[in-house]
Amino acid sequence: MEHAPCISQIATLLADPKRSAMMWALMDGTARQAEELALLAGLSPSSANAHLGRLSAGGLLKVEARGRKRFFRLAAPEIGAAV
Repeated sequence: MEHAPCISQIATLLADPKRSAMMWALMDGTARQAEELALLAGLSPSSANAHLGRLSAGGLLKVEARGRKRFFRLAAPEIGAAV
């Protein structure tokens, strides 16, 4: 086995209701901007960016740069199935 995910770290990331709300908004496979995810989760843009940074660092999200904008999506379809 090359790399086994640490289940407790993933559970910690998903335990926060605001992060879970942003993850839920991405379950359909779309990529969304941080501002949109902030609105959906009821967060300020700066708080949303901090949460999205944690989810990205944890390997749950990937970031796509489109010009000056950053879009977030699930890192893999299997993440949506697992959640």
